[in-house]
Amino acid sequence: MWSTMLECHKHQREIIKSSSGNTKVLIRSESQFQAALLLQVELNTLYSTFLKWIAYHRSYLHSLNSWLLKCVKPLRGKKSSRRKKEADTPITKFAVAPMFKTCESWIKLLDDLPTKDLEDAIKGLVADINHSVPRQEKRRGTSKLTSSLSRSGSTKTISSFSRNGELNGEMSEIHRNSHTTDLQSSLETFLEGFAEFSDVSLKKYMELAVDINKAKEQYENVKLKNMGK
Repeated sequence: MWSTMLECHKHQREIIKSSSGNTKVLIRSESQFQAALLLQVELNTLYSTFLKWIAYHRSYLHSLNSWLLKCVKPLRGKKSSRRKKEADTPITKFAVAPMFKTCESWIKLLDDLPTKDLEDAIKGLVADINHSVPRQEKRRGTSKLTSSLSRSGSTKTISSFSRNGELNGEMSEIHRNSHTTDLQSSLETFLEGFAEFSDVSLKKYMELAVDINKAKEQYENVKLKNMGK
């Protein structure tokens, strides 16, 4: 999956770079205003979904890690410190089964991903789009856009806008201090963020697969050793 995503994001980035020139993207027509506002909504949804995906992923692994620690609790020495939390104790200190190593390595993998960089890339593009649309045109365009979306039943999308045409939710506080906005450059940074995240994810999950295979080999060796006793 990550390999496919990496290739797609690289291809998208190359398309944007090849179309770059001295001219900047200008938002002038009404259809461009509405398209820009709709893109902000989609980016807001993407940002929120990405944060939830990472949070749920991490929560699940930590819950599984805690459950596994309870399973190996009888294996712990009586002299172990009671003050030390179970979640801070490496599972592999007490067990060599592949499942234990998988969970421990997977949690570390999530911590090593460039999550913050991708979040900033998404927020940066939203900020530049927001800065490119004049406030009075933003209100006028939002009014017509929400009216159109109302007829299509897109209530979730409409709720992303406030009355003055600004975004609600996580992206509502985003602003850029710069007076000049280059949407094309911002879009390149946005796609580079996804490409980088996919690249690191691909490498980390390949490393995870290696760790799991090593844990399997160690587990088999321990079983054979115990059978020979």
